Parts: sequence; structure tokens; C-alpha cells
Amino acid sequence: MKKKIILGILVTIILSATSVAWAEEQERYRIIDLHPTSSLISPVVSTNDTQEIFITVRDQNLNPVSGAASMVTIQLPNGDQSILMPLTDENGVSKLKLSINNQTPGAIVSLEYRVVYGDLQATTRDSFRIWW
Repeated sequence: MKKKIILGILVTIILSATSVAWAEEQERYRIIDLHPTSSLISPVVSTNDTQEIFITVRDQNLNPVSGAASMVTIQLPNGDQSILMPLTDENGVSKLKLSINNQTPGAIVSLEYRVVYGDLQATTRDSFRIWW
């Protein structure tokens, strides 16, 4: 019985020390590189439709980056439009619904994302087609 109690105390001490070391390591963790990726709900939309776009931002270790700001520039056949997206959530994700109005069938809509986190910046691109 004494051995079990002593073993339990030792395990508790080891786990506590490990938790403290992990917490200190997390405080020293620094994001030094951004890796954004983009995606969208559909590769094609109609001439009057909505498109939901997403950006996921990860760091140099592919951990999610929360609080990253991104601006998307939408290149439509009738002109460009830039929109500030919501900050990334705890999973590193930001999403936005776009309204597509009176676009030419067959046109390609290009998306360019500029991501900023602290003094770090990165870009990524995506596209979809107006089909019918």
C-alpha cells in the first residue's frame, strides 16, 4: 500500500514538473513564418450566386495561427475589389461569403490573399469560374 502511495506521489511530482516545463516552453514559442492556404466551397458558381471562401494560416510548425489579419483581392472581369476578412480563429481559419452578381459565364475569378501577423506577411492565391 505504501509503495502505491509513494508511486502516486512521484507520478504527481513528475507530471507537475512536466506541466511547468511545457508552460515555460509555450511562453518562449515564437511564430517566425506564416503558411496560408486558401479554399472555397465550389470551383464553379453561377452568374448570380454566393461563394464562401476560406483562408487557413499556420506557422512554421504547421500550428494554427489565431488572430492573423487577411485581405482578399477579388479580380472580377468588371474590376477588382479588396475586402478585409475576419481575423483567424483559434483553428487559424477565417471565412467570408462573397456575393457574385451579373458576371459573365466562363469568366475566371482570381483571389489573392495577403496575410499579416505581427511583422510577418505572406500571400496565397486561389480562383473559381463563373459557369452558368
